[in-house]
Amino acid sequence: MVKLKHLFIAFALIVLGGGNVQAADNCLKFTIQSAGANVWDSELHYIPETPLAAGVKYTFSFKLKSDKIGEFCFWPSGTDYVMYLTAYKAYNDWTYYSWEFTPTSELNNVKLELGKLAGEIFIDDVVLLADGSSKNLIDKGDFEEGLSEKWTKPNWHSTKIELSETPVVANNHTLKITTPEAKSNIWDWEIRYNLEEKLVKDTKYVLTMRLRSSSSPCEVCFWPKYNKEDGNETSQYLSSFKVSEQWQSFTSEFTAAGDIHSLGWEFGTFGGDLYIDDVCLVVKETDDNLVAYGDFEKGFATKWNKLSWHSLTYVRDPNNGYSDKMTGTDAPSDNLTAIMFKNYSGETPTQAGCAYVLNESTGMPYGDGNVAWKCYADLSGYDKLAITVSAGQPRCCFNRQTEDGNDNSDPAQAKMLDFNKDWTIAKYQTKEDNTYYIDLTKIVKDQGHAHLHCIKGYNGGEVTVTSMKLLKKADCDYYISGVGSTDDIQTTLNEPTLTSVDATGLTNEEKIAITTGNPNCLMIANTGKLSNPDNVLIKGADDSYSCASLSLKDANDFAAPVAFTATIAKLARDAKGYDGWATVCLPFEASVPSGVKAWEIESVNAGVLNMKSITTIPANKAVLLQFDEATGLAVYASSATVAKTVAASESGKTELVGVYAKQQAPVGSYVLQKKEGTLAFYKVETDKQPNIPAFRAYLVVNSEGAKPNMMGINFEETTGISDMQNNETILTPAMKYNMAGQSVQHMKKGVQIQRMSDGSVRKVMVK
Repeated sequence: MVKLKHLFIAFALIVLGGGNVQAADNCLKFTIQSAGANVWDSELHYIPETPLAAGVKYTFSFKLKSDKIGEFCFWPSGTDYVMYLTAYKAYNDWTYYSWEFTPTSELNNVKLELGKLAGEIFIDDVVLLADGSSKNLIDKGDFEEGLSEKWTKPNWHSTKIELSETPVVANNHTLKITTPEAKSNIWDWEIRYNLEEKLVKDTKYVLTMRLRSSSSPCEVCFWPKYNKEDGNETSQYLSSFKVSEQWQSFTSEFTAAGDIHSLGWEFGTFGGDLYIDDVCLVVKETDDNLVAYGDFEKGFATKWNKLSWHSLTYVRDPNNGYSDKMTGTDAPSDNLTAIMFKNYSGETPTQAGCAYVLNESTGMPYGDGNVAWKCYADLSGYDKLAITVSAGQPRCCFNRQTEDGNDNSDPAQAKMLDFNKDWTIAKYQTKEDNTYYIDLTKIVKDQGHAHLHCIKGYNGGEVTVTSMKLLKKADCDYYISGVGSTDDIQTTLNEPTLTSVDATGLTNEEKIAITTGNPNCLMIANTGKLSNPDNVLIKGADDSYSCASLSLKDANDFAAPVAFTATIAKLARDAKGYDGWATVCLPFEASVPSGVKAWEIESVNAGVLNMKSITTIPANKAVLLQFDEATGLAVYASSATVAKTVAASESGKTELVGVYAKQQAPVGSYVLQKKEGTLAFYKVETDKQPNIPAFRAYLVVNSEGAKPNMMGINFEETTGISDMQNNETILTPAMKYNMAGQSVQHMKKGVQIQRMSDGSVRKVMVK
């Protein structure tokens, strides 16, 4: 662990990180010129090598991104048979979809009905699996090896199928709600949206939205609020939704029971993070969304609120799985909007009326020129304000002290930063082409805050403003307040094997942006010192440590210097393994995720590991997993206990030994590999020691005699097998048979039968 103490610095805030170049990812692009009236007006077909069989359960999944938000369908079809499965809504960010279906007749066409969409539709990671099989029936489903000719369309449809680089979705935001614990009643946690205008009694409305939870499934109820004749508030008890860890679309169609003044979501029996996105409320058969910024992309409406006695928190947050980091120092982050402008004349800030004019020549594009100067937008949390103009020059006014006048002729006398003054412009403003950049971090450093009162035309003139953007730094892991940094300290933090940093002793007041070379590096800090809650340990009054979000990335070193509790813990793995087979060792206990299978070693006999299926992954105990490579692996836990990391030691049993830092597999141990189509644990030879990444495991075998070169894996239920402590007689296969009893020379995928050298017979699964 590195300890940073009493470092002082007097240089400007810098941007760190970036520069990584990633290989292009491919997907299928399906182009539709214009939306049709019916879903079948544009179809995308995949003709499988072998028709899907009747009576077999299949799972079909992929991710999709569409220019146009709208409904689409999956209708697998046969010659005279169509399955009309659940319709979903396509969005303009990547969203995963999945169906399970069992045909009653043979199907020869995997068909998507996309007629109500338009523009460019992108599809990736397409997987079709028969129940019990890990073989993807979609050829080149990840499109990395090209576009299969099995993708086609009706020849009379004027659509286009082509291979494309996968588009990156940036700045996708959502409403993130965090509750500290699950309570007894559904109404014990609630988030509201106060409507600009009340919904009219007896009018029909439709609410659509997407929801997901961070860990366990939960129930969310939608209960709009209105006042009864006696003036007391009541709820209209409408839909109840079952929300999972995957994004799902939900719809509630209702007739208003009263003049509804606010929308309410109830989720009192859930503890953790709840996400809401793409909220749209319309009068039925109309398009006007009554929820401002319902997709949370252009801002965060102040009309979202909670009951004063509820201790939940809510923020506008980057959507799960997508980066909110900018691609450069001047990349746009948020629009400066009128909704950010508040009246601070009372004890509680309220929404203020103010100028907000774009693309028109005016002397006051934004803000309030009133002499009281008690209306302003607090921009202290951003790094720069970018004002782009097509004519004229902008003049900004910041931080007027209302009681002390506005003498601002020089820095020593300034009571307000007026960008009509040359010294203010020279210190805080730069210009590139037609864009003026205001350095908000310097204003905050000098005056403690950045309160924008207005943007005028320079020197009493007029200006035409085309955009006003608030910018954030790029690629920074943390902004540390009360902490200094130097180049050599940053060099230390860049070390990919650094696992923890003690930043509690730093005293400098400069706000510094830093990166860590290891994404799993733990930062130990004082409360409120770090902007990024991920992997930050806070010491409590009782000397215990807590972490709001433990977010671990597979294969990067990890070591906990102290024991702590994480409100949310997650391990993400996107590396490809052997058809999704991999070992895993977690520092916290977690349930086996949906769609993932997990096993631990139950016993061992004659060179074969007999595995036992499990539903919970124990902390610090390695297990064997199988997951879908197309979607990767994400393991979550809430209220997770993490012990202080100690070096792994062998117990003398045949067992999987987990590692939290990359190391070479010991000679004589075994590692999971796939050779000639057979998945097994293969013996490590001298001078041929593969690296074991963090959160993986190698196998040690307790045997006093000669050890086999391969340890097979048996997933059948076992009885009467020798205990793992016993020594084993090393047997070899004498004869090999398929399930029909026919003798074979080579092992093939599936279940095979082996007659061993001692005459015993066993089943072996070959992956």
